[in-house]
Amino acid sequence: MRLVLLMFTVCAATQVSAQTLALDQVPPISLTSSSITSAISIDPLSGNVIARSSSGGLNQCTGAALPTITSFNSVPTSVNTGATFSLTWTSQNTTGCAPTPDTGVGTIWASLGSLPSNGQRQLTAPGSPTTLSFGLTCTGPGGSVSQTVQVVVGGSTGQCNPPAGLSVDPPTPWTAIYPNAFPSIPGGRFEWNSVLGRIYTISFVAAPASDGGMFGSIASFNQPLDGDGEFLMSISQQPGCFDTTVLGANCRSPLARYTSIGWTLVEPANFSCKLVMGQQYFLNLTFGNATAPGSGPYCASAQCTRPIASLGQRAPGS
Repeated sequence: MRLVLLMFTVCAATQVSAQTLALDQVPPISLTSSSITSAISIDPLSGNVIARSSSGGLNQCTGAALPTITSFNSVPTSVNTGATFSLTWTSQNTTGCAPTPDTGVGTIWASLGSLPSNGQRQLTAPGSPTTLSFGLTCTGPGGSVSQTVQVVVGGSTGQCNPPAGLSVDPPTPWTAIYPNAFPSIPGGRFEWNSVLGRIYTISFVAAPASDGGMFGSIASFNQPLDGDGEFLMSISQQPGCFDTTVLGANCRSPLARYTSIGWTLVEPANFSCKLVMGQQYFLNLTFGNATAPGSGPYCASAQCTRPIASLGQRAPGS
């Protein structure tokens, strides 16, 4: 379609004769002229073209709808170094999205390439404390739009050190060993092979708000040839923490051959470790560094193994 506009100046004291709008294969359309209302107007935001005829009717040519990013969030917004977190987004009037170049420095974000209009990606925080800025650009027929979100990466606060003589393994993401995100409803288990002198840690984010009515436990079970020993388990906000003065109530298990921790996102939490939705946590497991019973965890065999199961449930009505 060919649109021909005749440019003219309208003065308040001058009567201007009607103009015409010429379209391919369409008879000329008579237009009104006025010092108040333009015969032709273009909406700078939508790109719509409006032609006002002499009869007062309107002929409107509608442009493509503007793209919008309706949400772009990080869960959680604050993590420890080396921990995992997720970026989620939704958009409208778009055909796809992509990371904004040169954002999310220290992660793989900028290298992800094309992304869907609505999606989620799990990332790993860098090894040094910093504040990261992640950019998302979405495009559609009506143009493009960008939005940013920040994630604070912190180091160890020093408020909870691992027990003397023990070192902490780099955190393993929950989804690397269980079938899906915490708490892996209807359940999941993995075989933990302990190493003396080390603390095995699993990082996870407490269930999102949509699953707020949840509770459950993380438990160990016996199996043949699993090794003679007793171990400790804890859920903490710092990897490797077993200090009950720092941990939340009921967030450290008893010392036992087979032990467990109950957790909940539901109030009250009289006998369970209370978790906060969207918060980063660490499940810590250790047989200590001793080879005989004493005052703490030990493994008397060449190696001690335990199946560690996640048993999650939804509260009635949730």
